[in-house]
Amino acid sequence: MADGEWRMADGEWQIANGRWQMANGRWRMADGRWQMTDSEWQMADGYKL
Repeated sequence: MADGEWRMADGEWQIANGRWQMANGRWRMADGRWQMTDSEWQMADGYKL
């Protein structure tokens, strides 16, 4: 996150390097390893935190 610009539009934000995204309260890493939706954490392999 430290090395990118970020922008906001319509309640979404992105880091310019594309790694982080947030939309409608959902955020994830671009590599798909984990995401958060509705306060629930999920790993790509199906584990939950």
